[in-house]
Amino acid sequence: MKFLTVLALIFLYQNCSGKEAEFFFLPESARIPEVILTYPENSAMGVPTKSEIKIQFSQPMDKEKTQSALLLSGPEGRISGNFLWQGNLMIFTPSSQLKLPGRYTSVIQRSAESNEGVNIKSDFTFYFHTVTDIMGPSLISSSPSDSQTGVSPGIDLSLEFSEAINRSTIFEGIKITPSFLFTVLDSQKNRILIRPVYDLKPGQYTIHINSHLKDLSGNSLRNSRSIVFTVGSDFYPPEIISVRSGKNVLNEGLFLPDCSKNSPLFIEFSEAMDPSSEKGIKLFPPSPFSSVWVQNNILQVNFNEPLLSNTYYTVLIDQNAKDASFNPILNTESYGLITNADDSSPPYVVDIMQTQSSFKASANDCSGITPSSAFTPNSPLENYSVLDLSQFFDMDPSSGQNCVLELTIQFSKPMLRNSFLPPVTSFESIIDTWNNNFTIQDIIVSETGETVRVRFNAPVISGNESTPVHRFRIRGGRDGVQDSSHNYMEQDFNLIFTF
Repeated sequence: MKFLTVLALIFLYQNCSGKEAEFFFLPESARIPEVILTYPENSAMGVPTKSEIKIQFSQPMDKEKTQSALLLSGPEGRISGNFLWQGNLMIFTPSSQLKLPGRYTSVIQRSAESNEGVNIKSDFTFYFHTVTDIMGPSLISSSPSDSQTGVSPGIDLSLEFSEAINRSTIFEGIKITPSFLFTVLDSQKNRILIRPVYDLKPGQYTIHINSHLKDLSGNSLRNSRSIVFTVGSDFYPPEIISVRSGKNVLNEGLFLPDCSKNSPLFIEFSEAMDPSSEKGIKLFPPSPFSSVWVQNNILQVNFNEPLLSNTYYTVLIDQNAKDASFNPILNTESYGLITNADDSSPPYVVDIMQTQSSFKASANDCSGITPSSAFTPNSPLENYSVLDLSQFFDMDPSSGQNCVLELTIQFSKPMLRNSFLPPVTSFESIIDTWNNNFTIQDIIVSETGETVRVRFNAPVISGNESTPVHRFRIRGGRDGVQDSSHNYMEQDFNLIFTF
């Protein structure tokens, strides 16, 4: 009898699979638990959104550990819910309805274990869909097509797909560079029609179609695509025909003299230009300017204030200058000008003389000289000349103290009277033991503006032995005297007054 029992066991072992043999020969506490059934089944499609998730195990499970081992995730991440057990069947009810469309993945981690403390062999994973369509859309055709050139500026862009596209995904799924305003005319079918709000500017455009674009079932585009097309047919760079300062034509790479600081620039191109090409104009040293297109190929540059006189300027025209088809000029070009025309060159002192006067010297009031005939020195003076102050006259001998010195200054250009007011014209005391100050009584500018008479109140001469010395200065430079065109005298002019 024992012999027959042994033979029977050997027969069963040889004819059973590994799992069946484990069932017959291992104690229940050593058996590895398994998932033997799930709902939904793996790869199921069209699962109702209110479905429960059911998992059948091969043996009684530790409920707490097995529940913790379940991970259910979908389009919005991990999903929470409640558990119910019916024997070896674990039932999971999501806390909210599943989404439509959506792909869901359920994982029973290896940490799930039986009541006997035995873990499942490995993670168990299955997935399912709440829709029957799980194939993403693909691009079938486009207009314009990839690499197409000579596209009309007023074209509507058409994209045809293998199925209808979800309208809400268009603006994330389709990007166009450079960007422009557009409206979508058709998106519920398998064709998307993009109409630009304004005509497209000539140039190259790229339509980027990415995985954010989805069909009505939530499936992403299968393969990202880029479509490049070119609006217009002009691919030749514009040329600079001429650059003028007023009527003076500038030469590339050279400085042209006799240009006016008040003249605008005129830049002429070989063809119609994009209005933003003014960004390609630079001036060194810098000076603020505005510009206007007097013709579609001629730009007038107007300076906000006159340029500096007698100054070298460089005009740069770089590749921000583009034609109407957005072709830039081939190379950056430079043109030079010198602002030393008649209205832009600095004034200077031609000569300076004591004025001939009809007033006679007073014996008592002005240094004690004997009254004489009219005082007429008229000797030309140069910068830093020394003027003897014994040569002045009394404008009013009866008043007692009206000693006056008058100078006539001849300039190369008409001058502005107001530019001579102190401190532009001034006295500086070098040696003054008498404590007598000179003051400017009057500044008289001739009708032509080229002759300026400056009249001073002079000190009364006393018998002191020491000799006072003063300097009369007409200031030059940017804060000095100016001619009628607002050019500054370059250097100071000085006279030394002594006795």
